[in-house]
Amino acid sequence: MFHELDTKKIGQSIGKLRKRRDIKASEVAAHLKIGEQAYTKYERGETPVTISFLNKVAQFFDVNPIHFITNGPESIVENVHNSIVSSNNNSTITNIDKDLIEALKYQLGEKDKQLEQLLVFINKK
Repeated sequence: MFHELDTKKIGQSIGKLRKRRDIKASEVAAHLKIGEQAYTKYERGETPVTISFLNKVAQFFDVNPIHFITNGPESIVENVHNSIVSSNNNSTITNIDKDLIEALKYQLGEKDKQLEQLLVFINKK
Protein backbone atom coordinates (compact mmCIF):
# COMPACT_ATOMS: atom_id res chain seq x y z
CA MET A 1 0.00 0.00 0.00
CA PHE A 2 1.32 3.46 -0.94
CA HIS A 3 1.56 6.16 1.71
CA GLU A 4 2.70 9.73 1.22
CA LEU A 5 5.58 11.08 3.25
CA ASP A 6 4.38 13.05 6.26
CA THR A 7 5.30 16.51 5.00
CA LYS A 8 4.50 18.26 8.26
CA LYS A 9 6.62 15.96 10.45
CA ILE A 10 9.52 16.04 8.01
CA GLY A 11 9.35 19.83 7.81
CA GLN A 12 9.34 20.06 11.59
CA SER A 13 12.34 17.74 11.76
CA ILE A 14 14.25 19.90 9.28
CA GLY A 15 13.32 23.05 11.18
CA LYS A 16 14.40 21.59 14.53
CA LEU A 17 17.79 20.59 13.14
CA ARG A 18 18.27 24.00 11.53
CA LYS A 19 17.44 25.80 14.77
CA ARG A 20 19.53 23.41 16.86
CA ARG A 21 22.51 24.23 14.65
CA ASP A 22 21.70 27.95 14.78
CA ILE A 23 21.42 28.28 10.99
CA LYS A 24 19.20 30.86 9.33
CA ALA A 25 16.46 29.72 6.96
CA SER A 26 17.95 32.04 4.34
CA GLU A 27 21.22 30.05 4.42
CA VAL A 28 19.45 26.76 3.72
CA ALA A 29 17.31 28.42 1.02
CA ALA A 30 20.43 29.81 -0.67
CA HIS A 31 22.00 26.33 -0.75
CA LEU A 32 18.80 24.95 -2.29
CA LYS A 33 18.67 27.86 -4.75
CA ILE A 34 15.13 28.78 -3.72
CA GLY A 35 13.68 31.78 -1.92
CA GLU A 36 13.50 31.88 1.86
CA GLN A 37 9.69 31.97 1.78
CA ALA A 38 9.59 28.88 -0.43
CA TYR A 39 11.97 27.10 1.94
CA THR A 40 10.04 27.98 5.11
CA LYS A 41 6.89 26.54 3.51
CA TYR A 42 8.69 23.17 3.54
CA GLU A 43 9.49 23.57 7.24
CA ARG A 44 5.86 24.43 8.00
CA GLY A 45 4.65 21.41 6.02
CA GLU A 46 2.84 23.53 3.44
CA THR A 47 4.86 22.21 0.48
CA PRO A 48 5.10 18.46 -0.16
CA VAL A 49 8.64 17.12 0.21
CA THR A 50 10.30 15.04 -2.47
CA ILE A 51 13.20 12.63 -2.26
CA SER A 52 15.26 15.10 -4.28
CA PHE A 53 14.50 17.89 -1.80
CA LEU A 54 15.37 15.66 1.15
CA ASN A 55 18.67 14.70 -0.46
CA LYS A 56 19.62 18.34 -1.01
CA VAL A 57 18.69 19.35 2.54
CA ALA A 58 20.51 16.34 3.97
CA GLN A 59 23.59 17.29 1.95
CA PHE A 60 23.47 20.81 3.38
CA PHE A 61 23.22 19.53 6.97
CA ASP A 62 25.62 16.64 6.31
CA VAL A 63 23.17 14.02 7.59
CA ASN A 64 21.52 10.95 6.14
CA PRO A 65 18.14 11.85 4.53
CA ILE A 66 16.57 9.15 6.72
CA HIS A 67 17.27 11.50 9.65
CA PHE A 68 14.33 13.65 8.55
CA ILE A 69 11.96 10.75 7.98
CA THR A 70 12.59 8.78 11.14
CA ASN A 71 12.33 10.13 14.62
CA GLY A 72 15.65 10.21 16.42
CA PRO A 73 16.27 9.54 20.10
CA GLU A 74 15.91 13.24 20.90
CA SER A 75 12.26 13.04 19.83
CA ILE A 76 11.64 10.22 22.28
CA VAL A 77 13.17 12.27 25.09
CA GLU A 78 11.13 15.34 24.07
CA ASN A 79 7.90 13.34 24.02
CA VAL A 80 8.52 11.84 27.45
CA HIS A 81 9.61 15.19 28.90
CA ASN A 82 6.60 16.99 27.45
CA SER A 83 4.17 14.39 28.72
CA ILE A 84 5.64 14.62 32.22
CA VAL A 85 5.79 18.42 32.27
CA SER A 86 2.25 18.81 30.96
CA SER A 87 0.83 16.48 33.59
CA ASN A 88 0.67 19.05 36.47
CA ASN A 89 1.48 16.39 39.10
CA ASN A 90 4.60 14.90 40.59
CA SER A 91 5.19 11.82 38.46
CA THR A 92 6.79 8.87 40.11
CA ILE A 93 9.44 6.72 38.50
CA THR A 94 6.70 4.25 37.61
CA ASN A 95 4.79 6.92 35.68
CA ILE A 96 7.98 8.05 33.94
CA ASP A 97 8.73 4.44 32.95
CA LYS A 98 5.21 4.03 31.58
CA ASP A 99 5.49 7.29 29.64
CA LEU A 100 8.85 6.24 28.24
CA ILE A 101 7.53 2.86 27.14
CA GLU A 102 4.52 4.45 25.45
CA ALA A 103 6.71 7.05 23.75
CA LEU A 104 9.09 4.36 22.53
CA LYS A 105 6.22 2.27 21.16
CA TYR A 106 4.83 5.29 19.33
CA GLN A 107 8.22 6.35 17.94
CA LEU A 108 9.03 2.84 16.73
CA GLY A 109 5.62 2.52 15.10
CA GLU A 110 6.08 5.85 13.31
CA LYS A 111 9.60 4.88 12.25
CA ASP A 112 8.34 1.62 10.75
CA LYS A 113 5.60 3.46 8.81
CA GLN A 114 8.03 6.06 7.48
CA LEU A 115 10.64 3.49 6.48
CA GLU A 116 7.94 1.58 4.62
CA GLN A 117 7.01 4.79 2.79
CA LEU A 118 10.63 5.44 1.86
CA LEU A 119 11.01 1.89 0.52
CA VAL A 120 7.94 2.40 -1.64
CA PHE A 121 9.45 5.60 -3.07
CA ILE A 122 12.80 3.96 -3.69
CA ASN A 123 11.27 0.90 -5.37
CA LYS A 124 9.24 3.13 -7.72
CA LYS A 125 12.43 4.67 -9.16
